[in-house]
Amino acid sequence: MQIKKLHNNLNYFYIIELMNIYIKYLITAILLLIIDIIWISSNFNMYNKTVKDIQGFEPKINIKYAIIAYIFVIISLFYVAIPFTMNYINKNDEPGDKLYKSILYGGRVGLSIYGIYNFTCMSFFEKYPLTTAIIDTLWGTFLYSFVVFIYLML
Repeated sequence: MQIKKLHNNLNYFYIIELMNIYIKYLITAILLLIIDIIWISSNFNMYNKTVKDIQGFEPKINIKYAIIAYIFVIISLFYVAIPFTMNYINKNDEPGDKLYKSILYGGRVGLSIYGIYNFTCMSFFEKYPLTTAIIDTLWGTFLYSFVVFIYLML
């Protein structure tokens, strides 16, 4: 009887811990979307000019493909950036240590993903500006660093 009660209690704590992880993931995903949408909106002129210079007309956002792109961003965050950073987090790490490791490891993932995208665009599109590539790559580095740090602090 005692073993069954202990087993039920362990299952309960496991379910609670699992729910906490899912809540952390949900908060992190929403935060990433909000911050990135604010960034894109506040830098709309830069992105709009880049696209217009390349294709010759105003861009029209296809929501379906934007959603797919964000799904890939969230997958890379949950399956690459956060686990990669978690490998280097110690139980006794202070917030400053977590911030440093978020920048060092989570930021590397953002740097890599956004860098690959931007410099591939530069290799294909003659009119893709170097300043846009650098700014957007730095943005990806910041975004991943920040969002990974927030995840670690939740």
